[in-house]
Amino acid sequence: MANTERLLAKAAAAKRSSKYVAFADAVDLRDVVAMANVGGGVIVTKAVPDLHAIRARLGFDDLELHGSSLVVGPATRAPLALDTEGAFFRHGGRSRPATSEDLRRFMERRVAAVKRRLAADITRVITAPEGSEIVAIERAEDEQGERVIRITTDEHAPLYRAVDFDVTHPYRQKELIEEVNRRLPDERAINSYEFLAVRRTNEIDPDFTHRPRFGTNQYSQAFVDWLVDRIERDPEFIPTARARYREELTRVKRSTD
Repeated sequence: MANTERLLAKAAAAKRSSKYVAFADAVDLRDVVAMANVGGGVIVTKAVPDLHAIRARLGFDDLELHGSSLVVGPATRAPLALDTEGAFFRHGGRSRPATSEDLRRFMERRVAAVKRRLAADITRVITAPEGSEIVAIERAEDEQGERVIRITTDEHAPLYRAVDFDVTHPYRQKELIEEVNRRLPDERAINSYEFLAVRRTNEIDPDFTHRPRFGTNQYSQAFVDWLVDRIERDPEFIPTARARYREELTRVKRSTD
């Protein structure tokens, strides 16, 4: 989720509910749906929500939990909706049933996003060096069931394996934290806020993270090993990251006041 830091900063600076920030005792699925449909937002609650249950109920994965704050990513191809109540959108600080104007604006944003991608693709074609050839990529599986590609019209050319990020980066955030905590003593276990603090306040190897076009970040086994090693070697690693991240959020809030 590319806008997580910006959304959390907006929530930290907010004094009341707005289009992109909701304050509630507990997560209301209508708020989740409405936030996704306006491009993303944050729901700040008093109790930690059940992220797995929310994802299962909505069939929507672009959600991140930071403490008791739920960061909601944008709905992309179609408006998100509840089975029995339909789609919702944010109107000021409230989530309301979708109007025809809401749906029209959503489709306009969707069409604009598609146009931007098409324009970028066209630009890559027309700016390609003279003599370049455009070819289709053939995707298949080899005898071992691994994904392979062919990027030439020569049928005798060798097949090259495409990177399978579900293999190289098998962990989502929740799964990574569970694996880290499985390898640590109970008293050294971390939560999602502390994981975010580590990411924001340390130089993380770019190879540790894969950012898919859709969905949430995926993380490698090497990231798990690195994080466990740092926590085991330095008892102050997590407290230091937490304190530094709190200072950053405070500076952001002051700059927006």
